[in-house]
Amino acid sequence: MASACRCWRLCDFLAGVGNLPLREAVEQAAVRVKEGASLHKAVSASGYFPPMTVQLIASGEASGRLENMLERAAVQQERETETLIAALLGIFEPMLILVMGGVVLVIDWHSAADLRSQSTGALSGRPQPVVIQGIGAGEAADKTDADRDQAQQ
Repeated sequence: MASACRCWRLCDFLAGVGNLPLREAVEQAAVRVKEGASLHKAVSASGYFPPMTVQLIASGEASGRLENMLERAAVQQERETETLIAALLGIFEPMLILVMGGVVLVIDWHSAADLRSQSTGALSGRPQPVVIQGIGAGEAADKTDADRDQAQQ
């Protein structure tokens, strides 16, 4: 009887789960257990619990060590979750590096394009303004290369 009371308290505790479909499955399992069904049958009927967890619950009910088996099931689920997260991070990290490389490439490409557009004006043969030292205050401070060449002749 004490095991059944603990089971009901466990089902009530698990009903506070944030995942809505899982919460509904736990609530339905709690109703089945309160009606007299075994916990492993109620949990397996939902389809949300892994077969290993259901087997551990069944073994715990049969041996009278449900609490220990639930602990083992929790440890098993935690290991599986950690493995899944590690695998996802193993995929995510290289993807993040590629995305960051792409961003750097775009920024570099645009910077190089700006430099190319500025340098094509200097190499195009058009006269560039040149500041000539020693011109009086009344004269223009800028003269083009062509003006300077004429002044030298």
